[in-house]
Amino acid sequence: MTPEGKPNFASVENVRHFQGTLFNLTVKAVCGDCNNGWMSQREATVRPILGPLIKAQPLVLDEDSQRKLAAWVAMKIMVQEADNPVDMVSTFEDRTWVRDHLRPPPGWQIFIGQHSQAEWNTKWQRYASTLVTSDGNGEEFKDVETLAKNMQMITFGFGKLVVNAFSTKIIGLGIEYAAEHSLLFRQIWPWKGNLLWPTGRELSFAQIHKASVALRDFIAVNARSRSVDLPQ
Repeated sequence: MTPEGKPNFASVENVRHFQGTLFNLTVKAVCGDCNNGWMSQREATVRPILGPLIKAQPLVLDEDSQRKLAAWVAMKIMVQEADNPVDMVSTFEDRTWVRDHLRPPPGWQIFIGQHSQAEWNTKWQRYASTLVTSDGNGEEFKDVETLAKNMQMITFGFGKLVVNAFSTKIIGLGIEYAAEHSLLFRQIWPWKGNLLWPTGRELSFAQIHKASVALRDFIAVNARSRSVDLPQ
């Protein structure tokens, strides 16, 4: 489907370096029972998987381990989103979904890669945006800034591991890497197949950066267009 009229975007970008490790990241917006309950259980479940990943030690990531890792990634992203509620994409229902189903909600894609870039050991970068289009009759949304964000891309490093995740509320919308990037970033969600770690192909700083700004670049291109292709 290609909606008539010009797409409209309102975007925000956040870059931060966390202190300590991702295991310690919490925000006051998350209730104590959640931090000390099901979230704490997810942390314990993923530790045996994350250990080899962040140290680039040999590991076979099967479907179950990829699902657990993907659920942990989604949980951490949602926790950090709550640090700035105005720009949140995930909802209470999404957090409940992760808790109840132990997997990311619909609309999530998660990729992992191997790196040795010091800056990305503790870097967290998030780009969130609102996408709306005209109604087909030439009437464009003028108040896009007041609408909730409906898509985001998050890239963060944790030791030798770098994660690149995309989530959206636009059903069927997704990202697809070029062939060369697919050799470097391996998709863990939705599950495609078992993965061997380490990958044997380290990401350069430029390659990580390119992935981290993919949503920003998509918006930069389509914001100048008269239409944007959306799934049917």
